[in-house]
Amino acid sequence: MTLLVLVSCSVSTEFFIQNLTSSKQTVTINFRKNKSADPDTVYDVHLDFKYENRISTPKEFSKSKRLITLEKTIVNDRITIDIPAHAMLKIEKSDHFDWKSNVKSIEINDKQYSIEQLYHKAQKIKYNYIYKIE
Repeated sequence: MTLLVLVSCSVSTEFFIQNLTSSKQTVTINFRKNKSADPDTVYDVHLDFKYENRISTPKEFSKSKRLITLEKTIVNDRITIDIPAHAMLKIEKSDHFDWKSNVKSIEINDKQYSIEQLYHKAQKIKYNYIYKIE
């Protein structure tokens, strides 16, 4: 008799935006869930919007000791932030690509992109995705 054991594990996935331009970029994230109702919920733990004042890889970003928290404006299901020039920002962290179901769309300088558009245009590095503003 053969015994088959299935082991499940979580895969952490992160979604980043890199601002490769020489000017700040205004980004509005439209979530599927109202963020202003309870901004201190567990769901919002990953929404501190840390950025690095340089372009790096996700691995370098996660090990960085120089991360800076951006100011954000929360209105209902929308969070607006300004990404400095030549900076990398973590937008969302989740398990098993769940960020795609948490984020409805993202506006960059008033141009709206669905999460599917960003997903397909983003560079994939291992389990992480990086959308580049050029």
